[in-house]
Amino acid sequence: MKQWQCFIVIALIMILIVSYGYNDTIFLIRHSINVWRSIFEGDGLLSFYTYNHIQAVKQQELGMLACDAMYDFPIYLIMAIWNIPLWIIYSITNIDVAATWWGILYGKLLFCLFLYIGAFIIKKICVLLEIPAYKVDWAPVIYLTSLITFSSVYIIGQCDTIGIAFGLAGLYYYLKDEKNKFLICFSLAISMKFFLILIFAVLLVAREKRILYIMRDFFAGLGITILSRLLFNRESFVGNNIKDDFSINMLQVVLQNKIPLLNGTVPVSVFLVCMVLAFCYLERKQKKEKLIWWIFVINFVFFASFDGTPYWYMYLGVVTTLLMILTSDYEKEKVLFLTIGEMALTLGHYIRYYWCYDVDKVNRMITGKVIGMADYEENSISLWRVSLLPNISIVLSLLYTVFAVLFVMAAIVNIIRKKDEDRLLDEREWSKIMKYRVMCNVTIGYIPIVVYFMNIMIGK
Repeated sequence: MKQWQCFIVIALIMILIVSYGYNDTIFLIRHSINVWRSIFEGDGLLSFYTYNHIQAVKQQELGMLACDAMYDFPIYLIMAIWNIPLWIIYSITNIDVAATWWGILYGKLLFCLFLYIGAFIIKKICVLLEIPAYKVDWAPVIYLTSLITFSSVYIIGQCDTIGIAFGLAGLYYYLKDEKNKFLICFSLAISMKFFLILIFAVLLVAREKRILYIMRDFFAGLGITILSRLLFNRESFVGNNIKDDFSINMLQVVLQNKIPLLNGTVPVSVFLVCMVLAFCYLERKQKKEKLIWWIFVINFVFFASFDGTPYWYMYLGVVTTLLMILTSDYEKEKVLFLTIGEMALTLGHYIRYYWCYDVDKVNRMITGKVIGMADYEENSISLWRVSLLPNISIVLSLLYTVFAVLFVMAAIVNIIRKKDEDRLLDEREWSKIMKYRVMCNVTIGYIPIVVYFMNIMIGK
């Protein structure tokens, strides 16, 4: 991309970052501040979960946005270090920094930082995969301008980018045959978000065929998660019970859809994941490119098997980037399928999970305070109103169908070969297609903020 084009894209991304403040970002900032408060005001670091529970109850009674800490501790430790300035400001002034636009923005910047770290690692992975240089240069751009990235990071502002960066580092060391670093990185990654265990499992069975060794390395990957839970379960009894209840609820979401086999209780997600792992295990010699394909397939079948929240698809988004970069005989078709598939998925999320993107999330940020507060009433223009339109469920079903079909097609065309000797896309053609992709993604990614401006203009 030309310099002026990069500047425009970065400016548009920054507008979204400073314009949206989702509830979860506020929760996570409160939790990170409570790490330090549990040390200096509570019963010590190991009481973090119980201390956070007590503070959440108090804040909820005052009508503030607050909830219990739901994740394992390593991710809170990273956020606590980043948010030391917010904790200092809170300690000195007693300002509720997590509810201020500048506090939310500062918290979101950590997630953006790890997003860019992940993009840098993706570029290094592409070099190991011996991808053509002109594609390698585009790899970070593809990841940073993915529609899943637009919706989950720039708008919603989720912490999953932290675990994903560690997971990508683990994949990088795996491809370099540095096993210990691979296990350490994935042990950290899994302790932050458990979805990364999908990639980890594929990497284990692809290379190691001895069951006992697979089990040994699998438990090594869970090491930091197990250690964290053992340490905090001793002191944070109340907080950990709530965290465990949350984990069970999330597991029920993952297992919600069943296959009509036996007594009708076979979870679709578990069945498909086990099938992919079994086929991957049976394939004796794994090329690096085929390994990326397996990682994409297992993430797709998993996240397509249940109705998950939008930001869970970040794990699919990162492997979609890797699949898009891989050389194949149907490159143009693959990019088209993945791009339109992401568009359909994102539009579906705008309808199904409208509250993640709606105009009220702009009101608490600098854009809402400078340009104007959006009206979030029954007759106002908002994504909420769109979700109430007649027969909108049919539209949602069609969008999800388009997403599923096109992603399946993308997986298929990546491994089949043409009979003729058609040449692959050259640098000029690839760059042209990628620029069109960026334009399409920015257009769809900007729908929520356009709805906000329409709300403001009509309100006036």
